[in-house]
Amino acid sequence: MVGRSGAAELLGVPPEQARELTARPDFPPALYDLASGPLWAREDVIAWQRD
Repeated sequence: MVGRSGAAELLGVPPEQARELTARPDFPPALYDLASGPLWAREDVIAWQRD
């Protein structure tokens, strides 16, 4: 599981850009939406990056 900062690290982008990318309709849906922010499956983020 990764949050927005973890997604940014996996994607190699700054956190501000990760916020924009995770808001895109083609980005995988978050598995959990916590008070601290959404969480995605690490594998889903990596697969999305490959596409």
